[in-house]
Order: sequence, then C-alpha cells, then structure tokens
Amino acid sequence: MITLTNPKQVNSILGNDAALVGYDRFVLSPITFIVKGAQVNAGIVLTSTASPEMTPISGSLAINLTTGVLEITIPQVTFFRRVTLSGGQITTVQGWMNSAQTNLEQGLINVTALAGTQSAGI
Repeated sequence: MITLTNPKQVNSILGNDAALVGYDRFVLSPITFIVKGAQVNAGIVLTSTASPEMTPISGSLAINLTTGVLEITIPQVTFFRRVTLSGGQITTVQGWMNSAQTNLEQGLINVTALAGTQSAGI
C-alpha cells in the first residue's frame, strides 16, 4: 500500500464542489508478473482512510519491459500517466520479476508443495 502525499479529492455529493473526499490509499492487487512476456499487470484500488464508507475507485497498472512503457490508468478520476522507462529502470523491474519468481518457486519447495530444486531461468 502507498499513502499518497496529496490525496485525490473527489466530490462526494453531486453538485456540491465543497463536499470532497480525499482518496489517500493506493493499493496494487492483484499483481501479475508475466516473466516470459516481460510484463507486469496490476489492478489499482484507491480508498479513503478518512471516509472508509466511500466506494473504492479502481484502475490499472501495466508495465511492458519490451517497449519500456509504464502506464497507470484510473478512468473514474480521469487519470492517465505514461512513463518511458530508462534502461536502468527496465533492469530494476526485471529484477523485481525475477526475485518474485525465485521466491515463489523456492517457497513452494519450502512448504513441501513440490519436491525438487529451484534453479535460475524461466
């Protein structure tokens, strides 16, 4: 979870611009790593700690390491951000993906869900 520095302000009463709710929590869930396809996809959920009864706002995250593009889209609040990643940033994201895969594979062995030896590669 990320607590946003400047929460997104959303009207809570139609026609009343003063009735704003700050959506300050940004959660990625579910997260999908497509290691062979060099992609990360995730759902985004924005919520308000001050007004937890407010409906969560949904969006998406997509990272494509082949094109080097990261996109965040939250249509309900008209937010779209596209970032072109540098070579170093692409390497960092690939490292996250490799670590996640390695940790999950080793975890399956550790909890005896699988018998075998974890090794590098996909």
